[in-house]
Amino acid sequence: TRHFPPRLLATQPQLADLTRQADAARASGPQTEIPPLALAAQTVSLRLRIFSSLISGDAFRVVPPSSGSPAEAPWSTTRSPIDLPDLLEAQKRADLPSTKIQLEVAYLKYHPFRLAWIAWLLSAFLLLIAGQNLKHSLLPWGKTLAYLGLLLLIIGFAARVYIAGRPPVTNMYESILWVAFGAGLFAVIFSIRHRSNLYLIAASPIIILSLIASDLQPAVLDPSLNPLVPVLRSNFWLTTHVLTITLSYGAFALAAALAHFLILTSIRKKSPLANDDPGVLHLYR
Repeated sequence: TRHFPPRLLATQPQLADLTRQADAARASGPQTEIPPLALAAQTVSLRLRIFSSLISGDAFRVVPPSSGSPAEAPWSTTRSPIDLPDLLEAQKRADLPSTKIQLEVAYLKYHPFRLAWIAWLLSAFLLLIAGQNLKHSLLPWGKTLAYLGLLLLIIGFAARVYIAGRPPVTNMYESILWVAFGAGLFAVIFSIRHRSNLYLIAASPIIILSLIASDLQPAVLDPSLNPLVPVLRSNFWLTTHVLTITLSYGAFALAAALAHFLILTSIRKKSPLANDDPGVLHLYR
């Protein structure tokens, strides 16, 4: 609905077919699983119906039923359609936070989380080429791209928090992004603290796969900026708890990725790693 006009969407037969498929799945019982694409189509159709009722005036039922009508009789509409150009012009004159609007437009245009996984992918490629050679010419570029990827994650989260006016704890989309951010944050901190690129290499698959999944599956992971659920809206400590726990998932994912990396290294060398191996020491730090 963001990239196509409502009239074009309403005339698409595929949208109607998928919506009927979702309706049939819902009607067959709660145990029936609705395909993600059909569920997304049903959401779009619902938004189109709401938009149509707003434009036509059907949504504004302000006229009470006539005298003698049953008590449950619905109110009727004035049938005065809204002139969309006038509505948009009035919206321009309204006192809306232009900074947030411009930031949201930029956020939707540039996709900072998409740029972040691209930066991490390039970083992983360069760091793997450089290996443990601290004097390799590609090593600074790999580190810079990793830092840039983390910066893009921070920018993306800062934009979402400012636009929505809430912390990123609403849905699975933000949770996955937060886990990727946690893995990247700990990887950068430990790589600087221990002067080792192993953390950045180990964190790259976690971050890249998480960001790609969130970027390419909008029907499953909804990227919309929705309001905060009521249970989190008035509870500061519950919000803090959710953010902290989800951040710990990032640390756990980084440790798991580092352990798998060491296992693959041991298999490649065809011998177990020594207890004083730098990789083993990094894992237990």
